[in-house]
Amino acid sequence: MVDVPFPERYAEITRFSVSSVNQGNDAPGSFSIKNRGNENLSDIDVKITLFDNQATLLETLNYNNIAIEVSEEYEVSFTLSTASLPAQDYYASINMSYGDRFGSQETTFRLGDLDGEITRYPRNITKQGIVPFDISVANHWDGDVFLSGQIAVPGAGTVETPRALTKPFKTSILKSYIDTAALQPGPHNFTATITIEDAESGESNTFSEVMNVLVIAPEQEKEKLSIAPTTIILVALVLLLLASTIIIVTMIVKKK
Repeated sequence: MVDVPFPERYAEITRFSVSSVNQGNDAPGSFSIKNRGNENLSDIDVKITLFDNQATLLETLNYNNIAIEVSEEYEVSFTLSTASLPAQDYYASINMSYGDRFGSQETTFRLGDLDGEITRYPRNITKQGIVPFDISVANHWDGDVFLSGQIAVPGAGTVETPRALTKPFKTSILKSYIDTAALQPGPHNFTATITIEDAESGESNTFSEVMNVLVIAPEQEKEKLSIAPTTIILVALVLLLLASTIIIVTMIVKKK
């Protein structure tokens, strides 16, 4: 592919990223800027800013008077001072200016800890014997971990999930099955206790979360399913009646 220069002064941010790391480490990042215009540039200023998840400004890095020849690319690696910051999500931005022109990008990253988060679970289950109950758990650690869980269901005991090897800052699905025979229809509070174990060191941590689950009687489920066909029939009848009316009106107009 031929890279045809713009017929003007033009620079573009082609990459901006910050890597997620564990708490206690500085976060490495990089950016690159390409001169896509037809003039050499020597007045590019760049400002990188670091914010926490409350939009509080934490750090600023400045690069001034960057010079880039036509069709050339300028690449920089940098480090954000995050070693003393708590584990959570952060975001960084890059702002570029040269003359009266500007460019910007944003990115997010995380300072991790040996912890996790339940991101998804079934909100409704039907009372029909043994049913699947899968939960999604996010790994907040910059390293491979084993995730496993115990789900306490009042009136139905506790079930365990198999262990799932999970990559850094990724999510795994923990599969389980719950016997709904002893559960009454209505809202229930299930408690999931998740164990997260570092695959390399064996260090582990646990956290718990209450899940609000609605148990639905089979009759209620049938009622929900029966709504759709009834609605379709009603809509079909209305459309048929409308079509008939249009035909009759058309015939009357033609006779006149």
